[in-house]
Amino acid sequence: MLLILFLVTFFTPVTAYPDNPYLAPAFFVSLYEGILLSNKDMGFQRGLAPILAVSFISIIFYSLISPILGRRKNPSLAK
Repeated sequence: MLLILFLVTFFTPVTAYPDNPYLAPAFFVSLYEGILLSNKDMGFQRGLAPILAVSFISIIFYSLISPILGRRKNPSLAK
């Protein structure tokens, strides 16, 4: 579970700048905008929103798939 959250945090993409089509990791974009830019409209929110959304979806998907994979590894428990 921690590995999933780590991967989601550091590999969720977001556009590097609002008018730029190139993608960058949302974590670093959020840090850059929150700390270095004086624009208070966006701040940490532009990078944090996709991270939270993908984290929520990943945790739900993991909780649905893990019991199925657990039964597959231990067939004696399924009987």
